[in-house]
Amino acid sequence: MEYEAARLALAGLALAPAAIHDARSRSVPVWWLGMGWAAACMFAMYDVAWGGMEWWPGGAAAALGVVCGGLLVAASRYVMLGAADGHIMAVSCMMLPWHGGVPLALYGIAAGCAAALAWMAALNVWYNLRDMAGGRAVPLRDLFVCHRKRPGERFVVGAARRGPVHMDDSGIVRDAAGDLFEPAGAEGSRVRPVAPMASFVVSGVLAVSVYVMVLSPMVE
Repeated sequence: MEYEAARLALAGLALAPAAIHDARSRSVPVWWLGMGWAAACMFAMYDVAWGGMEWWPGGAAAALGVVCGGLLVAASRYVMLGAADGHIMAVSCMMLPWHGGVPLALYGIAAGCAAALAWMAALNVWYNLRDMAGGRAVPLRDLFVCHRKRPGERFVVGAARRGPVHMDDSGIVRDAAGDLFEPAGAEGSRVRPVAPMASFVVSGVLAVSVYVMVLSPMVE
């Protein structure tokens, strides 16, 4: 139990900065990517040299996560996806690959992505229902996918924006049309919320890991 708790604590400390930064700015700093990969490699070396991890199934789960993360990084060059999200997926799978017959990071990533999609859909539905209650027409096709922008919303993009996206030297997330996010003071245009995917992924990975590694043995 002490080993599992220590591993979770170290993984949480390594992943938390990316999650917090993403929640605040919808981006992950470059400095974290290097530190995250360094920490992940240390976890992997420990598992191979002293942790007794075998190629199957733990090593395969970690490798699958790295491949999926790499594919997401490659896809970010062509579509509106954050490259950092792919790095975080890969790093998470190297830190928390397998325990007790469960691919921790893979399950956690799936849970985090599902939660992010549910959050964005719920936010759109909430705003659209408020508009409908106020007498504004809302196309049915927009109910779950976009809404009318409110003043103060910072992390939303125009419904027509498609990417790809990148971060410039000043840390601003952009696409071919310029600054990706709509101005906070703007209102009325149809926009889509941008989920802090890194935050959702990290939360999902840590939640699944805590349940499987700590809570489940206590219940049994």
